Amino acid sequence: MRPSFAVSCTALICAFVGFAPRAGAAQPEPPALAGGARPGFHALGSKPTVNKRPGWLSQRAIVSKQLIYVADGFANQVLIYPTGDPNPSPIGALTYGVSEPEGMWVDGSGDVFVANTGNNTVEAFRHNQTTPYLVINQASPGHDYGDTVDVVADRYGNIWVSGLNGIVTEYAFGTTTPDYSITSGFNQTIAMTFDQLGFLYVTNITPFNTPGQIFQLGPGWLSGPVLPISFPSARIGGVLFDKHNNMYVADPTDSVIQIYAHGSNVPTSTITNGLLHPVFMAFDKNYNLYVQDYYNNNVTVYAYGGTSPIATISNGLMSCYGVAVWSDKY
Repeated sequence: MRPSFAVSCTALICAFVGFAPRAGAAQPEPPALAGGARPGFHALGSKPTVNKRPGWLSQRAIVSKQLIYVADGFANQVLIYPTGDPNPSPIGALTYGVSEPEGMWVDGSGDVFVANTGNNTVEAFRHNQTTPYLVINQASPGHDYGDTVDVVADRYGNIWVSGLNGIVTEYAFGTTTPDYSITSGFNQTIAMTFDQLGFLYVTNITPFNTPGQIFQLGPGWLSGPVLPISFPSARIGGVLFDKHNNMYVADPTDSVIQIYAHGSNVPTSTITNGLLHPVFMAFDKNYNLYVQDYYNNNVTVYAYGGTSPIATISNGLMSCYGVAVWSDKY
């Protein structure tokens, strides 16, 4: 997250990576593609024309069963770290086509989705691959430079992209053209995640004199209800749900993570220790919490239920813009 988050709209870019819904939860069937088909992702037809440096992966990254991805916006790369080390060094990187990355998502197969604010694209990388197999170009009417903020993929493989233009766009499984867009009620959409039931949540930055908002969206909704929660700041960042469906909300202005018990509209606990401008969050398979902390230029790690850091990730980072974790929660 850029330091001008609370000042400039063009630099007001953050993202979030959450975790997928619980397997087996009853869900409405998603809309099918033309002819009822749901083809797999198409292979990338041509190489991106930007930032053609190759990525790299060490053998340790290739064999790892759980990886941490950290977006380094200044260096135009996504660094890859192992888990289980209190201050690990990177064991790989994604650089091909990556331009000021922020929001990221990792699906159950280990495929990584990266939202590039620098070139308004979303890239999808196969697990252990350093060139993308899918590129979504959002440089189209309605999208300005730096609009693309966050990306998530639902359990059906549909890709959702949020933008600072107040638009959330859904791309049907395997496609690179918009299926439909959600605009109603949004000002500047930032981070997205799913709860345990598969509903999509979107954080919304509001004018400075009004509290930030979180929208809950459901299958077939073009706009959803705002949660009945009043946040102290207009500038909220990531949102995340744990295994008990407790909701975590990052407040970068006040440097606090607020935790809401399921069904509550007031915080039941907070995390402040070690934080300075937190935005994006992620859980690993043990529900250790990873928080992207811009001004500390690191990812701060907390044990599940804990409020004091147990580890930091900073080696090799020029700037810390986002975090995602691949684990076995799917």
